[in-house]
Amino acid sequence: MRAAKPRLKSPTLPSPDAAGRRRATELLNRATDLRRLAVAFPGMRIIGPDPLVENLEKLCGLADAGLVILRVRLRQNSFTVVAASPRAWRAPGEKARLHVLKRAAEHAGHRILLIPPRSITRQPRLDNSRWIASCAGVRVMPEERSAIATYLYSAPYSSLAEVASRLRRRDAASAILSLVAAGDLELDLNRPIRPTSQLKLTRHPPPAPPREVSATRAFR
Repeated sequence: MRAAKPRLKSPTLPSPDAAGRRRATELLNRATDLRRLAVAFPGMRIIGPDPLVENLEKLCGLADAGLVILRVRLRQNSFTVVAASPRAWRAPGEKARLHVLKRAAEHAGHRILLIPPRSITRQPRLDNSRWIASCAGVRVMPEERSAIATYLYSAPYSSLAEVASRLRRRDAASAILSLVAAGDLELDLNRPIRPTSQLKLTRHPPPAPPREVSATRAFR
């Protein structure tokens, strides 16, 4: 008798629905993290979507490229951040269309900052931004703001622990990070946030010249 041939199982491929859900989840996570980075960056405020750039995204053939488009303001300057997906950033054809999108938007008067995927996922900046964004809703009383500002004015670059000792509350660290989210205080996002992290008062320089996007360092 011949031995029966073993049946080979066909590889299980993800269903279109599963692939679509995965892409949607990745897009949502990227959008959420981009917003957190914007909240944590000193002086930056989220304006909202940019309908003009979103329409250009479709016209440039990038509707399925997984872009995140966010209109932001840095002090007196506003511009649009376009965060590319890994696939769009690596594929030569789609990357070329990204630059076509950038030129078309700027021709229409909307300044564009293209950022690669690694700029969003860079650590420890991303975890720091997530922590700061989670504290954005913590309420800080006017007298507490005044006490912190007075202390840092007389003792610049004090540590997080030192500033927290000026507040009589259990969530002092969260309150301080809430002021970072509000743009009143600054700390180095590229180092892990610890009790020894140095804080300083945010300075508000004059607006940058129209052609400059000084927030580039927030996403590099």
